[in-house]
Amino acid sequence: AMNTSIDEIAMAPGEVVPSGNVQRVQHYEGGTVAKILIHEGQIVHQGQELIYLSTHVSRSRLRQAQAQQEALQMQKKRLTAFTNGVRPDFSAFESKNPEFLKDQQQIFEHLSNIRRIRRSIVQSREEQRKFELEELTEQKAMLMELAKINEELIQVKEVITQLNEKIRLAVIGSPTSGIIHALKVHT
Repeated sequence: AMNTSIDEIAMAPGEVVPSGNVQRVQHYEGGTVAKILIHEGQIVHQGQELIYLSTHVSRSRLRQAQAQQEALQMQKKRLTAFTNGVRPDFSAFESKNPEFLKDQQQIFEHLSNIRRIRRSIVQSREEQRKFELEELTEQKAMLMELAKINEELIQVKEVITQLNEKIRLAVIGSPTSGIIHALKVHT
């Protein structure tokens, strides 16, 4: 292939004149002529290349489409790896687009860090809830013990009241003033 610069672009229909009939030759999409391989009056054969059209725009679009395809494949690798909880293998892309590869690796690391932080928060909350549950369980046991002690205090208080009454009744007082006669005590 040969490259050349064209200072002027001209669109011109061309004709191949077979030995009897005129046959029009035309590209179905058109384009910019890059190189004319034949000249006026030249004899041509079937299948012979006549004109090269510029492929500059098509090649540029092809590179863009390939870059987009590669970018999407890297994103897919990153998302699949993240979803599966593994590190992505970008080795197939290392030499092609290092800047985008670096971005994808940084995005993966960032998302992984967020995931670790969230898991840590959840784990911390879980540990906090376990600690609170242990405290509540201890508090419940103490409250049950306190209720038992309160019941015992009520019973002891009743016993004390009964014993105090018995002690008070253990003293027999004189119903009237006078002299004691015929004292009899039964034991």
